Amino acid sequence: MDKVEITIKAGRGGSGIVSFWREKFHPLGGPDGGDGGMGGNIYIKASSNEQDLSGFRNKRSYRAENGKNGDKQKKHGRDGEDLYIKVPVGTTIYRKEDSTTELVADLRKDGEEALVARGGKGGLGNVHFTSSTKKAPRDATDGKAGEMVKLILEYRIVADICIIGMPNSGKSSLLTAMTTTGARIAEYPFTTVEPVMGQAIVGYDRFTIIEIPALIEGSSRGKGLGNKFLKHCQRSRILLFIVDASRNPVEDLNLLRRELELYDKELSKKPALVVINTMAGEDTASKIEEIAGKLAVYGLQVFFISARSGEGVEALIETIHDLLKQLPESVETEETPEFVFRPRPVSRRKKE
Repeated sequence: MDKVEITIKAGRGGSGIVSFWREKFHPLGGPDGGDGGMGGNIYIKASSNEQDLSGFRNKRSYRAENGKNGDKQKKHGRDGEDLYIKVPVGTTIYRKEDSTTELVADLRKDGEEALVARGGKGGLGNVHFTSSTKKAPRDATDGKAGEMVKLILEYRIVADICIIGMPNSGKSSLLTAMTTTGARIAEYPFTTVEPVMGQAIVGYDRFTIIEIPALIEGSSRGKGLGNKFLKHCQRSRILLFIVDASRNPVEDLNLLRRELELYDKELSKKPALVVINTMAGEDTASKIEEIAGKLAVYGLQVFFISARSGEGVEALIETIHDLLKQLPESVETEETPEFVFRPRPVSRRKKE
């Protein structure tokens, strides 16, 4: 899950009480009613231990602890305990009001947190209502209600590399060759149905790689698995296009780039590399010059590899490692709406 709507309610403040101090030899001790405690706040906190938003699948409502009531002898009620809701790093929080949404926070680092609902204030005890004309007040106030809001949580993976390709282009094999993730590999289209993340290691350095489900013509409009996963490319620092050498690499690359640009024009400005996936041991000398010449117009660096056997993968990793050192560590993004493809129903009425 990478998008979910939840309802949260901060704790209610405890009530103040009416109480009078009475002891032997002090019959007129006066008011001593204490104040109520504050209601608990609600925070959303980014955690590297969370992988996605699936923890919200069966629970969509959260409530913080209420503050306790005041007590006699001017004792203050205990504050309600704050509630921390953990989400994966890369979660954007929106506050929903009617049909509008407002950005609350964008949590991109482990440990970052955002206050999303404030607890209610505690009520006042009768000790606050004494005056020169009112020595024994029987007034106290109730605690205030905590904020109740609806939030939309949207998760976009923060990664260094995003692998993009068409069905059966070797995306999962490449991810497995570059990392130790053990991505699912099969000979049928759309084997990958959700983003898969891995980590490559070069010396003492590490960088993260994600593979998104395959794109087809019309993915930017919601066809196939749709464009719901394209948002995960927006925070990647480098795009890695992989195309099958047995097909038309230039035509496939054009399709992939076009779908990304239709979804978000800013994606076309990202640094990108092209991987031509070949069969192990295949003679690629003649193809390298031909394909590289056709792709020269894009100014992209092209690598010929075998994702299945791992040939050429080490050189690719080294190039990515060097390129990452030259790029900023974070990427600023803007939200792009998600489209849903709804094909028109086919009429069964015969044309006259």
